[in-house]
Amino acid sequence: MISPLRPQFLPGTSVPYPFCNQGGVTSLRTGTGVMSSVEKYSSGLRSDRCWHWKNATHCWCKDCQRSSSPSNVWWEIVVETAAHVVYNDTEASHTSLRLFYDTDKSLVVTLDTVTALFVNVERDTCALNCATCNKDLGDQLEKVKKTFFNHLSDVYIKYRKSRDENKLAIIVSHPHGCPKQVSIGHWLKKHLDNNKEYLKFTYTASTCPGSSGAIVYCVGYGSWWRYHLIHSGTKGREENYSGMSSVSI
Repeated sequence: MISPLRPQFLPGTSVPYPFCNQGGVTSLRTGTGVMSSVEKYSSGLRSDRCWHWKNATHCWCKDCQRSSSPSNVWWEIVVETAAHVVYNDTEASHTSLRLFYDTDKSLVVTLDTVTALFVNVERDTCALNCATCNKDLGDQLEKVKKTFFNHLSDVYIKYRKSRDENKLAIIVSHPHGCPKQVSIGHWLKKHLDNNKEYLKFTYTASTCPGSSGAIVYCVGYGSWWRYHLIHSGTKGREENYSGMSSVSI
């Protein structure tokens, strides 16, 4: 569902905010996201011995919410996307996330218990929180996270010094809600905000509707999940742009 609270214009412009005139509409929309965190909880205690940030002691997935004996072991998954894809908690509650959608033959694996952790319209970024008590899925996502972060760090270290020479930009997205596609191009410009805290990139890597919220990796920039660039929009046919992110300068 599209929230009626969406702003009328993109921040600081007279450009209409996406879907701003469709508040209350429940038609299907698609976007892309990137998993940035997976945490396992047991009776509210995380593996690093920290308690759940909301003092939860049981899984809150939809099955457990309906159960008289909810699981006390569960996983919480954070997915980053664009704020114009999921604007607030109302929209998050109507959102489902399909995982491992690599080909037309991929098994349908979804997370459908979703809340909005964080939304910043100015930077066009949103963090979604999901829950599952499916052990096989939770274990698999933990392995995927570890592998991804290790590779991300390795690539950052290898290409950091040459990043402004090669200017390679890579986008992994689901255009038109279809299976995963990888687009390769070059970044064109980087824009530092007035506080010199966040960067925004423009790039040539191809996108389509449904690519919004995808990770944009400008090779050699950012070595940790919170420094992801998120695809935000397009300027004509040749130039795309990200949201603002605190990637390493």
